[in-house]
Amino acid sequence: MEIVQNWCEGEFETKYAELFAAGEIMRVPDEGFYLMIGGMFPINFNRIDWSIIEDRITMRTSDESLESDTLSFLNEVIQLHTSLKQEKIFLLGDAFDTGYEMNYETLLKVIHEFITYPQLCYVLFWPSKRCLNYIAFNNEMFFA
Repeated sequence: MEIVQNWCEGEFETKYAELFAAGEIMRVPDEGFYLMIGGMFPINFNRIDWSIIEDRITMRTSDESLESDTLSFLNEVIQLHTSLKQEKIFLLGDAFDTGYEMNYETLLKVIHEFITYPQLCYVLFWPSKRCLNYIAFNNEMFFA
């Protein structure tokens, strides 16, 4: 059976073909990731309702500083929750038809590319069930 990619997947997977070939990034079919997010966090209008999560961390960014802000935000999160560096990470976006599994070091290599697509972007840490969410349309980042 042939796997058909959408445009965003094709661009992303071509750019990081070496990481895929080395097994650093694995394609993971959407096996209910969004249902899992809905079970972990309150949902409103098909996205996480961050306004009612009390222990969230929030950052506003701009297109000009998106890459540096994202890395800064990830560093802040990791400083508060150091065990996340050891967890399995799933990278998802609503512009993609699949998810990607990787470790933290690989995430740092690819996150800046992934967030440039206009989408809701999710970084799920497993098994802790923590989530970093970037909302491109509002230039906002959240973590809980």
